[in-house]
Amino acid sequence: MALRYRKPPRKGVYQRPDDETRAIAEKGRRAASKAIVAALKAFRSAVPVKAMAEKITGRDLAGAADLVNVATLKHDLRGAFDALVSIHNESAQRAAGAINESLIAARRRRLRKDTTTFSGDPETPSRYAFDLYTDEVMAAIQDYQDAFITAMTDDVRQTVFDAIAAGVKNGDEPSEVAASIRDVIGLNDRQAVAVQNYRAALEQNIGASLDYALRDPSADDAVAAAIDAGFALDADTIDSLVDAYVERSLDYRADMIAVTESNRAANMGLQDAYAQAIDDGVLPDDAVRQFWMLASDDKVCDVCQGIADDSADGIPIGETFESDDGEIDGPPAHVSCRCTCEVRTDLDMVASATAMEVAPT
Repeated sequence: MALRYRKPPRKGVYQRPDDETRAIAEKGRRAASKAIVAALKAFRSAVPVKAMAEKITGRDLAGAADLVNVATLKHDLRGAFDALVSIHNESAQRAAGAINESLIAARRRRLRKDTTTFSGDPETPSRYAFDLYTDEVMAAIQDYQDAFITAMTDDVRQTVFDAIAAGVKNGDEPSEVAASIRDVIGLNDRQAVAVQNYRAALEQNIGASLDYALRDPSADDAVAAAIDAGFALDADTIDSLVDAYVERSLDYRADMIAVTESNRAANMGLQDAYAQAIDDGVLPDDAVRQFWMLASDDKVCDVCQGIADDSADGIPIGETFESDDGEIDGPPAHVSCRCTCEVRTDLDMVASATAMEVAPT
C-alpha cells in the first residue's frame, strides 16, 4: 500500500456529530457481533479431531483440512448476515426520509421563485418510499452475502490448513496437531499465531503469558502463584487458559468484523436508497453527489484521508471513489473503518426539474 504525505484533512470532510449512517451502524453492531461470534464458536466446537488425526497420519493434509465442515459455518453466517440486512434496510429507510424532506424543501423553493404560476401552501409531493424488494436491491444484498460468507469460510480453510502444515513441519504427533486446530479455528492468521505463542509461553515461560492482552485476567493470581513457587502449570490448566484466550480472541474478531460490516451495510443502504430514487426519476442524477466523510478523531488513516481529499467535490451516486489501493464503492476502506458517505442534494436543481415536469403547456 503506497502512502502519501498529506496535509491535515479540511474541516468539511469530517462527519457531523449527528451522522445518521454512523449511528445506525453502531446501533446494529452489537447484534451483528453477537451473531457472528455465535457462529464462530459453534463451528469451533465441531472439529472432528480423531478423523483429522487419521488423515494427518496418512499425510493427507488437504483432506484433513477439508474435514472441517464449512457448510455448518455458512448456514450460521447466513443467520448472522440477517443482522447486517437489518442495518442496510434501516439506513435505506432513513435515507428515503431525507429524500422526502429534500423534495418538500425543493417544492417550497420553487414556489417562492414562481409566484405567478403557483400560490398558497406548497403541495406535498408524492412520497418516495424505498423498495427493499426490487431485483437490483435483492441482487446487491445477495452479492454482499456471498462475498461476506466466502471471505469468512476461505479464511477459515486457510487458517486450518496452515495450522496443520505448521504442526507437521514441527514434527508434532498427528493427534496433537488435530487437537490444536480447536485453538485456531475461526481466528485469522495473526490471531492463530498469537494463540500458539500464548500456549508456548504457558508451557515454557509462564511469566511471559501475563503480557498477553486477551488472556483471562481472573487467572493471573493462580499463574503468579505458580511463578512464585517455581511450579510448571499442568496440562489441564494450560488447556483451560488457552481455551479462555481463544474465546476472548473470537469475541475480539467478531467485534472487528461487526464494526466493519455494520458500517458497510449502513453505507450500502444509504447509497441504494439514492440510487433507486434517481433510477425512478424522483431525483435528477446530476443533483445528487456523495462525499467521503472521516471520523472526527486522530485515528484517521492515510488511505481514508486520501479518499476524502481526492473526492472533495463529491462524486455521483453509482460511481466509485479513488483510493491508494484502487477503486472502492464506499466505506469501509479497511477493517474497522468508521468513515461514512454523506449525500448532498442540490435543491435548486431538484426544484428546476420539478418545475419542468409540471409547467403548463
